[in-house]
Amino acid sequence: QDMFVLSMLNGKKNGTYLEIGAGSYHYGNNTYLLEKSFNWNGISIDIDESLSIDFNNNRNNKCLNIDALQINYKELLDEKYNKNIIDYLQLDY
Repeated sequence: QDMFVLSMLNGKKNGTYLEIGAGSYHYGNNTYLLEKSFNWNGISIDIDESLSIDFNNNRNNKCLNIDALQINYKELLDEKYNKNIIDYLQLDY
């Protein structure tokens, strides 16, 4: 998915993402490449505490350990994003 996003956005650098259902910080993750090679910023969310801890120990952008159905997204976006555009919304279960 990350390669598709990059192809649709012409290799955009410094983009933003919101990743719901982060999973592994690296393997099969849809935002790892965006963060590491294209300097994207964003927030990830995962309900699995061990995955969130591993993510936060290995990535610059943070992963919230919370149930994605319990988040007030307006508050989250107002608090965490400096601009009003999210370039990539990643939803996974």
